[in-house]
Amino acid sequence: MTGAQGDQAHQPELHGTGRLSGWVRSTIDRIAPLRSVVKSPLVQNLIYTARVSRQVERPLAFVAGELRGEGTEAVVLRRSGLTANLRRGSGDLVMLHQIIGRDVYRPPVEVSERLGRVEGPLRIADLGANVGFFTLRQLESYPGCEIVAVEADPGNAALLARTLAANRLEPRVELVEAAASNAPGSVEFAAGNFFESHVVEGDGGDGTIEVRMIDALPLLAGRHLVKIDIEGSEWPILADPRFRELEAVALTLEWHIQGCPGSEPRQAAEDALAAAGYTVRHDHSEPGCGTLWAWR
Repeated sequence: MTGAQGDQAHQPELHGTGRLSGWVRSTIDRIAPLRSVVKSPLVQNLIYTARVSRQVERPLAFVAGELRGEGTEAVVLRRSGLTANLRRGSGDLVMLHQIIGRDVYRPPVEVSERLGRVEGPLRIADLGANVGFFTLRQLESYPGCEIVAVEADPGNAALLARTLAANRLEPRVELVEAAASNAPGSVEFAAGNFFESHVVEGDGGDGTIEVRMIDALPLLAGRHLVKIDIEGSEWPILADPRFRELEAVALTLEWHIQGCPGSEPRQAAEDALAAAGYTVRHDHSEPGCGTLWAWR
């Protein structure tokens, strides 16, 4: 998750909401020394530690663990009772706050109505599953659902596997450790960047690894809800003729300028989904990236 949601995730939400919080944010933005302090990694980590502590059981123990520094920890989510694993002092805090706390993937009414009419277990695909917070959120919302979660970063996938084991979810959640595309093969991958890990075109050189790439379209067949957040690798999937044949009644997409076949990624994403028969609503967009919901 980068760009639209990722940038939003790093904006501090201090002192509640409304006029006061707007005044605080504008003051921080206006005073450069104050802005540099608030945006520093240390202060940001403290902000997100406080936010996430409200979402987990045993919040004081969680804060103490974060203050101890590096390593991983398991937390029990207060609302669902499910266990999640995350790395201390990392982007995992941002994602847990965004997806579990702020519920940024809350579907619009049009999507909820269509998913509510599905007969039998809801079948979901999570491309770019990261460490599993979207998957856990869907399990909370749709207790009988079945999910395939695709994640290319080995560190992210290992934590997701640990989370599935802790909750005994393996029968309902299939984890596929690979980069999602529209053809099988292998690809250079910039791993270890938490929610910003991504495919690298050509020879990535030092700092990249080679990972397996899969044709993800067969995994999407028969799915009712599809989430795609794969840092620029979405374009081959959207351009494949098989994408128009998917049965999914709803889709949420984070689109990126990286890899886009044209100069207008927002329009390119909307055109690809409209060609597949979807109605599109943009949640957020800026020049290089954005998020949307689509349904049919």
